[in-house]
Amino acid sequence: MEDLKNLVSNGEPVSLPVLPLKNLVALPRSIIPVVVGREISIKAVESAMRTNKEVFVVAQKSMNAEQPIASELVELLFRSPECQMAL
Repeated sequence: MEDLKNLVSNGEPVSLPVLPLKNLVALPRSIIPVVVGREISIKAVESAMRTNKEVFVVAQKSMNAEQPIASELVELLFRSPECQMAL
């Protein structure tokens, strides 16, 4: 429940980019390298790097979906507190 409280800033909900993981499951508090190649994933990471370096990480139900919609994502997601980019 504490995480939900952190999603509000000045009484307004915080909007973060969503990073769908195609062939990887990330667990809370784990540090894992994620290679992004799809345009939607690249845009999510670039958006995070321009702002507060946070994204919502969520697993996809099917690896075949290139442009996943909400019903193709696992309903459990978590906020990644700090993105780092390596070129």
